[in-house]
Amino acid sequence: MIISQNRISKMTQVVFMSLFMVMAASCDKPQRAVRATVKTQQNIISPGPSSQAQQQAEAMNVNYSIATIEVPSTTTAGYTVKIELKNPAGEYLPITTRHENGNNLADGVYNDSGRGLVVHIESRCSNNQCNQYTLLVTVFKNNTAVYQSYANSYADDCRFSVVMSTASFGEMYRDIGVAESRNSNIKPVGDIDNCPKN
Repeated sequence: MIISQNRISKMTQVVFMSLFMVMAASCDKPQRAVRATVKTQQNIISPGPSSQAQQQAEAMNVNYSIATIEVPSTTTAGYTVKIELKNPAGEYLPITTRHENGNNLADGVYNDSGRGLVVHIESRCSNNQCNQYTLLVTVFKNNTAVYQSYANSYADDCRFSVVMSTASFGEMYRDIGVAESRNSNIKPVGDIDNCPKN
C-alpha cells in the first residue's frame, strides 16, 4: 500500500500546536531511573516481518525506530509523553507529544533534509487518563511512505509493543486509527512495578 505525502502536507500548518519536537540528537543514552518510568524494552509484534522490515529500512537508510516511550506525565491541561526515535545514524531524537485540553490526538512532521526524508509522527492518548498511548511513525522518501513503526504502550506495563513495516514486509497503515484497529488484540500486562533492570 502506498501512502501519499499529500495527506500530511495539509497538516503541517497545525503541526506544532499539538506536538512539540525537541530536535537535539544525542549519541549517548541518558541514565534512567530505577523504576520503569522510561520504557526501553520492546515486545515485537510479528517478529518475522518486523525484522525483515527493519533490515530493509537500514539498507535504505530510512530507519527511524522507536527507542523509548516514557510513562505519561500530568500537566494542568492533560498529559505529555516523551519519546525517543533512533535515526539512521544511531542518534537519539527526543520528542514530546502533548495531549491537552481534550485533544487526545497529536501529530507533527520532522524534516530530515540531509537524507531527503520526511518523518510523520502521530500519537494518541486513548482516554482522559492516558492509560494507553499509541504512536505511529511513518518515513516518507520522494512523497512515498517507505518505512513505518507503530507502538502501543500501556501506562502500567514494563514494555511497549511495536511492529515495523515497509512496502515489501508487513502492513503499512493509512493512519494511526487503522494501526490501532489492526493491533487491537494487544492487552495490558500491568507489570510496571516488577520490571527487570536494563
